[in-house]
Amino acid sequence: MTRDEIEALERALSETPLPEEVAARERARQTLVAAHAQTAPRRRSRSVRLVWVAALAAAITVGVSQRDSGLAHEVSDWMRAVVKQPAPTATPFNGLQLPAAGRLLVSEDSGMWVVERSGKRKRLGSWQDATWSPRGLYVAAASERTLAAVDPDTRSVRWQLRRPEPVSLPRWSPEEGFYIAYRSGRSLRIVYGNGEHDVKAGDRMANVAPAWRPSAPRTLAWAATDGTVTIEDALTAKVLRTFGTGPSGPLRDSLTARAGRVRDLAWSSDGRRLLIAGRRDYTIHDLATGERDATRLPAGTTLLAAAYAPAGHRLALAVRTGDETEVRIGGEPVLRGPGRLSELEWSPDGRWLLAGWPSADHWLLVRASARARDAAVSGVRHRFGTTARTHGWCC
Repeated sequence: MTRDEIEALERALSETPLPEEVAARERARQTLVAAHAQTAPRRRSRSVRLVWVAALAAAITVGVSQRDSGLAHEVSDWMRAVVKQPAPTATPFNGLQLPAAGRLLVSEDSGMWVVERSGKRKRLGSWQDATWSPRGLYVAAASERTLAAVDPDTRSVRWQLRRPEPVSLPRWSPEEGFYIAYRSGRSLRIVYGNGEHDVKAGDRMANVAPAWRPSAPRTLAWAATDGTVTIEDALTAKVLRTFGTGPSGPLRDSLTARAGRVRDLAWSSDGRRLLIAGRRDYTIHDLATGERDATRLPAGTTLLAAAYAPAGHRLALAVRTGDETEVRIGGEPVLRGPGRLSELEWSPDGRWLLAGWPSADHWLLVRASARARDAAVSGVRHRFGTTARTHGWCC
């Protein structure tokens, strides 16, 4: 049975009246009451507490149609009574609709997909990693030993390169889109956006995506396996700056670089700040002033993901402690959920932040206002497997 046939069957089932509705209503009520009774007594902020209610509501929509069931209305009333404010919206079970303009790249075991704002999905092919070109005209896709430029509308391959070693972590340069940086084996390589002039640009590259500087689209930051982070000119190969220790010199000005375990690189939208993140620490370098802000997380805490907003200096972090993950924007918690929340993606307009929740087959969407305490949370069952990963929300 195809995915479209499965979705059609599920829509038909969701519109069928429930048998024994009274009994179902009572079971749902008891489940909600039990969940509320087990909530830890410690005090939580309003926005953080919402994720538990939103996730529960999204799960309930799996078996109950919101259009014709009185049970859905009772759940909504109960949510309002508990949180003392209008309840967060739980997107319908049969919808993948995005709350803002743009398209989302999503991979799973069966390949790469594009999710439209309307919720419509389109399979691009058996690709394992991908990145958007500027304005979303093309997708740079990687799989095994191949790098290709794919038209997301027609799914046609514009050009492709075959390498002798595995290809991963493609990243298209911003604005003009002249370059694509990627990892081949343990080397950094850079190719023109038309597939020409593929050259080696660095050795001993760590398994960390390179990051193009927004204000200088020829400038690239990348991490080596020894913890050295290099900022270089993609056209001339000139090294502009290094952080950490390595062949270019003993510049030990980053907690993460000293540990040799860089896990994430990210630029602020104006290209002024560079985030170098590790497993338990991160450093923000201000290239305009030379200042740095180093943070070490408490014992037992792990940094899972980091992402700068598409405008300004708002930084989103996913931090896991024990069996919970907390997402913070600008240092303030906006949601908390059980298990692993990761793959942070900002909407192109910067008003929404998406966090992947693999164990629950859900995305959690935070309305990211200027004040984190005003955040609202929605849950969407994304209809991909537990291996699903997002690769950019663009255009």
